[in-house]
Amino acid sequence: MRGALAIMTAALLACGGWAERSAAEFATVEEMDRYVAAQMAQDMQILKTLKLRELYAAPDGKPENPGTREAPIDLKTALTDPVKVSAGTCVWVKGGRYETGKLNQSKDVKGTREKPIILRAAPGERATVLGEINIGGDHLWVWGLEIAGPPASGVNVYAPCNGIKVINCVLHGHGAAERPKDRKPSGHGIGGWDFGSDHEFYGNLVYWNGWNWLDHGFYSQNQPKHTPKRYVDNIVFENSGWGFHLYGSSPYHYGYYLEGNVAFATTLIPRGSEAGAVQGNILIGGHKATRCVILRKNIGYHPKAAESKRCVDIGYTDGPNYNILVEDNYFMGGVNAFELRQTAQATVRRNTFWAPNGMVSVGIVPPAQAETALARVSADPKSMLDLEKIDFKRFGVVFEENRYIDNGKFDLERFRAATKTAQTDKIIPGKDGRPADVAVFKRVNLYEPERVHLTLFNWPKGETVSLDLGDVLKPGEKFRIMDVRDLWGTPALAGVHAGKPVEFKPTGPWAPEFASYVLFRPTPK
Repeated sequence: MRGALAIMTAALLACGGWAERSAAEFATVEEMDRYVAAQMAQDMQILKTLKLRELYAAPDGKPENPGTREAPIDLKTALTDPVKVSAGTCVWVKGGRYETGKLNQSKDVKGTREKPIILRAAPGERATVLGEINIGGDHLWVWGLEIAGPPASGVNVYAPCNGIKVINCVLHGHGAAERPKDRKPSGHGIGGWDFGSDHEFYGNLVYWNGWNWLDHGFYSQNQPKHTPKRYVDNIVFENSGWGFHLYGSSPYHYGYYLEGNVAFATTLIPRGSEAGAVQGNILIGGHKATRCVILRKNIGYHPKAAESKRCVDIGYTDGPNYNILVEDNYFMGGVNAFELRQTAQATVRRNTFWAPNGMVSVGIVPPAQAETALARVSADPKSMLDLEKIDFKRFGVVFEENRYIDNGKFDLERFRAATKTAQTDKIIPGKDGRPADVAVFKRVNLYEPERVHLTLFNWPKGETVSLDLGDVLKPGEKFRIMDVRDLWGTPALAGVHAGKPVEFKPTGPWAPEFASYVLFRPTPK
């Protein structure tokens, strides 16, 4: 929660008047930002005061069991029996392998905002669901499960339902058991689709899903009648299609909030993918205008082998796109590190960009054309856009205080002249057309503060990096650093924090240049 919003958030929480706001109602991206901050703060307050009835599920559980630790239920019963599982129930999923195939939640198994149903891995246990979970009831939180394939498609919201959360799950290997003959999607990691409001996808590891370029880590749409979808602190990588594919051919590109996500090496999965179909890390847009989008403090990395796609792409084909804020991100690689298309209004500030050949690409729709196009959209009786709430004087694409790591090719003065902006942007030195310094990013998990996402850019490609953990560990605290591909395997590093930096050797297929981890520390009291 950002301090500048504390007073506004307190007022919103007191009156509760923002709960039903939809993306179409936001006159400015700042208004959407305040709304999302208030919702997240309210969620954290609910989490602190939750008092839940506890049940247990196990691989050998039975429907007729009472759900105690000694006599657990099965996972299907946990999602389909509204008598056993009602609002305010936490089903602890014990460790083991659940060979379930498709699990469809009944619409009658539903919680409320103040009393959600939580399906959560038991503390310290590895609960592996071999199949998929299709959510159909309100206010279900799926928390801490490993959901693996093939076959099937990880977690999906196919039915109109509200208050859905997928938290700190590990979703991998979904898709066809063998390469499909056609190009139909066969396995996303998480499918958000365009149903319902108050959906959050937080802290998940999503990788190795799909067989072709239509299979993505995250796939989602959102209608203007729904509140913004939140994607926060996820790590998505090496999927067959895009990392984030927030897309649709109908006008469903409204209300996306992405913060603290790490998206890297899309398409470059061990199984390979279709020739010539290298995808980017983040795509937000489609065949209609994109509106109400915030990208904040995200990380994107595309290795040089993936130059044929953009690292991050907003807008896709049609516009005019507006109410877009892109700030404090670190986007590296691709044919362009960042592309903004068919845009009438956006603010792009304090980001760091680099790509080996390109850098950024911007397609601007002049304000006069934007007014004409938006008026034409509003004349359509099917349109849900309220033009009276749009301040056209604010329209314009603004670049400010961004940093471009020198690749020896990007001409900032030419970019300024073409876009009529970027006067406070600057080029910072690199080395041989590449970034020169080590960059380390840490994100403490809101739902489980003992988890910290740790991302390393070792641009000098030294064998080790000096890793300072003093901001997340106290002297004498034990820790272990786990590769994101093997959360239950051998630590990349484990020990006791001595109060000084440690020499750390990056691991994984993109090392020594790049690596991503989850650091575990003692559980806060």
